[in-house]
Amino acid sequence: MALRPQVVDRSLAAVIGVGGSIEAVAGSHGSRVWLGIAASTILAVPLAWRRVAPLLPVLVLAGVFVAVIEASGEIPTSAAMFVAWLTASYSVAAFGDLRLALAGLAVSTVLPVVAVLMGALDEDDLRPGDFAIAVVPWAAGRAIRSHRAQSDRLAEATRTLEAEREDHARTAVALERARVARDVHDVVAHTVSAIAVQADAAAAALPVDPEAASQRLERIQAAAAAAVDDLRTVVGGLRQNDTVARPQPGLQDLDALVDAARESGLEVDVTVTVDRLSDGRALAVYRIVQEALTNVRRHANATHAWIEVSRSGHGVHVQVCDDGVGCDGSRVGHGLTGIRERAEAYGGRLEVEAVGGGTRLVAVLPERAP
Repeated sequence: MALRPQVVDRSLAAVIGVGGSIEAVAGSHGSRVWLGIAASTILAVPLAWRRVAPLLPVLVLAGVFVAVIEASGEIPTSAAMFVAWLTASYSVAAFGDLRLALAGLAVSTVLPVVAVLMGALDEDDLRPGDFAIAVVPWAAGRAIRSHRAQSDRLAEATRTLEAEREDHARTAVALERARVARDVHDVVAHTVSAIAVQADAAAAALPVDPEAASQRLERIQAAAAAAVDDLRTVVGGLRQNDTVARPQPGLQDLDALVDAARESGLEVDVTVTVDRLSDGRALAVYRIVQEALTNVRRHANATHAWIEVSRSGHGVHVQVCDDGVGCDGSRVGHGLTGIRERAEAYGGRLEVEAVGGGTRLVAVLPERAP
């Protein structure tokens, strides 16, 4: 388990302080022993907070450096001073911003010049290595800080991408659920409404015309079987291991849809001037017409419906009108919601209005989604 940074810093400070004190006792005598102990202790203390106050160790180092020269007339050459100098120069670069880092570099680098000015070091003895003790660890600290910042940026970018991926996954799941809900509703609502109409007709015909009633029951059976097939297609699309391409209804299936509506007693006129559409748009047109006819049979109390599928400069127009009681779309159920979602999925729109004694539904699907 990694040690906490505070533990590392305080341990480092303790080692420098204790080690410098031992060095002073072993290598000095008289008053210089206490000077060495004091210098080592003072140098060590700010290193315990080098991450939160990175400039402080450099400033204390400079103060101790000048104080030792003033007291002894010599440059401090203890191991504690050397290690503290390296550590302070590195820390101000690694943990301080650029302003603090440059200030720390200036203070740390100028100390050999201060020693010359105070007479503790001959100018001829000044060497590049005297400055390297400050510059090299400072450069290493800046490099590590830059690498750490880049790693943090990459980690943040990774977290952002992961969050976006999760959002996209949730959106995809929600869209798929909405699509399945639309498909199931379209299949079930259309078939159940057709079965209900045929069942009413069969019940009415049974006492007077058993043969006609039998025909109605056969149509109910056929409609139920078709609904089962459609539901299998919808459910089969949810299986990840289902690699068989299942045909989807399109423009070519509108005639069968209209025939089923006519068999339920609704008079339907159809005009289709569009010959080819993409599979997705063709399916959307089919489902829109299917749900519109379902609404006509279930809610409009209509006897006649008009269907027109055409193409204009704005895209594909699907218009369904009836002569029923009229509806302006203010009462929105799952059916109209599904139609609107299908249109909007292709960048289109839906308009529903009461016209005369009936309802006009217009869905527009652009040729290309925006």
